[in-house]
Amino acid sequence: MCCVLSFLLVLGGEWFKLVQPQQVHKNILIVAEVLGTIHVPMFVMCSGYLFFYMKRSYGRYMGNFRIELLHRAKRLLVPYIAVSLFWCIPFDIYLNRLKCKGIVWNYLLGNSPSQLWFLLMLFVVFCFFLLVGKNLRISIRSVLAVYFFSVIGSLVCIKLRFNCFQVQSAFRYMPIFLWGGVLQIKKNQWTQEFRKIVIVLGFSSLIVFIIYHALGLNGSLVAKVLVHFLFPILSIIEITAIWCIAKMFQQYEFWDNNRIVRTIADNSFPIYLFHQQWIYIFTVLLNGRVHWVIQLLLTFLLSIICSLVMTVILKKNVWGKMAIGG
Repeated sequence: MCCVLSFLLVLGGEWFKLVQPQQVHKNILIVAEVLGTIHVPMFVMCSGYLFFYMKRSYGRYMGNFRIELLHRAKRLLVPYIAVSLFWCIPFDIYLNRLKCKGIVWNYLLGNSPSQLWFLLMLFVVFCFFLLVGKNLRISIRSVLAVYFFSVIGSLVCIKLRFNCFQVQSAFRYMPIFLWGGVLQIKKNQWTQEFRKIVIVLGFSSLIVFIIYHALGLNGSLVAKVLVHFLFPILSIIEITAIWCIAKMFQQYEFWDNNRIVRTIADNSFPIYLFHQQWIYIFTVLLNGRVHWVIQLLLTFLLSIICSLVMTVILKKNVWGKMAIGG
């Protein structure tokens, strides 16, 4: 349930960011900003949750670093290369007239590889936690240490204008990945308190978001630095509330037995790999031709359907499955 919800939030965030209907009310951009602090963090949190679950329950990620690294590369870097070569780069060449220099900068060095930036970022985050994982005990002290390390690392990368292979982005999401481990440990302790937690976190996230939004509009150097310190805190508050809500709904069998939910859960990763270009296509086709609400809904649904069709076709071939991390 959490994985499906995080996937839909990721697509929803990309959808609001990329689709800009001509008639849309400006206040809708606030929704896009809110999703911007939730959608990718939710997916990163789920990845961290699974990482620490496998580590604690099955002893994974405690063995040979090289073997684990190769496994992560097969899962993340092989799809990055394949989808870049056969989907994203051709699309960028046709739509944005991307030249050789742009291909090297955006994709080979990983500075701006469309939606595939997430794969590079997550690979770097995995590498970090594989290195420190053997000696890392999840506690308030370790969470704070990773938090300050990641924010300072992110600010240094911004100062140096360095984001090759999404290193700066990886710093940004490290504490959120670790928070997935916290939720994995606390899941049984919080079972009876989910409703109270959601209410408290809901009000807290509203207050922190107002501060975050105001600082973002300020534009001063101090405000920009504070935004970077606030982003992980705001994201953690929001995704924890959503995680608790998902856990409350998980008790209903509908979520386990529903065919649509299961299909999305089983194919969420490859759908993500292809969705952004479909959003561009349907944005161009629909923008200004239909009401903006209809445009948003159609773009969201059609991008999922088309990406799912591509996924089903590729999964029928062994090379296709390998290309999408399967």
